Amino acid sequence: MRSKLLVTDLMALLVSLVVLAPSSGSSAVHGDGQCFSLKRWTGRWKTTPAGQSIYLRLDTGSVLQLQLDGTHILLTNPFAVLRDRNAGTAICGPLDFHLTVSDGIGNTEALVVREMRLLTSQQAEALPGSLRP
Repeated sequence: MRSKLLVTDLMALLVSLVVLAPSSGSSAVHGDGQCFSLKRWTGRWKTTPAGQSIYLRLDTGSVLQLQLDGTHILLTNPFAVLRDRNAGTAICGPLDFHLTVSDGIGNTEALVVREMRLLTSQQAEALPGSLRP
């Protein structure tokens, strides 16, 4: 019970640090005031080889880039499953995501999104095939 409280306290601290971190770039989705429903995510996604970024495909054909708080090797597992615990909510900024990744055999990890960016069609087309969702 005590370790569960400690983990909760650490997560609250991490979230507060992310909230206080300066925003970078005007191309972030939340920077222009546009929100979208997570239901628009087609379920297709790819990660960088180090598991530091995720690319999501929306039902509009757009690609969203999520910069994570660090390296998450579990994302690179070929059997990894990515889920959002609040699938019906509107996404207006990085802290609106509640992502978890699991490998299907019991390993699960919560992911903290630092930045989200809607790629232009040219940027999405320029992604290598291994990163296109």
